[in-house]
Amino acid sequence: MTGAALWDLDGTLVDSEEYHWLAWRDSMAAQGIAITRPQFLQTFGLRNDEILPRWLPQGTAPQQIDWVLEVLGLGDFFQALVTAEDVTRGKPDPQVFLTAASRLDAQPNRCVVVEDSPMGIEAARRAGMHSIGVSRNGQLPADIAVRSLDELSANTFTALLNGVTLKSKS
Repeated sequence: MTGAALWDLDGTLVDSEEYHWLAWRDSMAAQGIAITRPQFLQTFGLRNDEILPRWLPQGTAPQQIDWVLEVLGLGDFFQALVTAEDVTRGKPDPQVFLTAASRLDAQPNRCVVVEDSPMGIEAARRAGMHSIGVSRNGQLPADIAVRSLDELSANTFTALLNGVTLKSKS
C-alpha cells in the first residue's frame, strides 16, 4: 500500500511566519485595530475564517492557495489540494487531513503530515496519521520535530510509515 505526504503550506514549504505577522499587524492597524505578536501567534494553525472574526467581525476574505503555489512554481508537484473552502472545521479537527487522504485514496495510517503548528500536529494525531513538526525551535509534539526540513534524513517518510522511530540529523 502506498503512502502519502500531506503538507501544510505555510510554515513548512514556505517560511512565511514573519510575513504573515507583518501582514496581519499592518492590515489590522489600517482598520484601527492593534494586535500583538502573542495574539497573532495564538492563531497559528487556525483558518482565516476563524481568525478574522476575532479582530474583524464583519467577515473574511477567501484564501489564495492556488495563487501561492503558482507563484512558487509548486503547483505541478501536488496530486490534490484541500483549502479552507473544502472543509467546514479547522484544525485541530482532522477533517482537512482526512479529506486530503481521501482525495489521494490513501489510508490515514499511511499518511505523513508535515506541519508547523501544535493544532496541525493534533489534527494529524486525531486523524491517525504520522507527523513531522517544523518549527524554529524544533519543539512540536510530532513523531519527529525539526527546525528545518534540511534536518530530515532521506528516508524519514518511509521510516515513519514503517513504524521506525527516527531522530533528526542534527
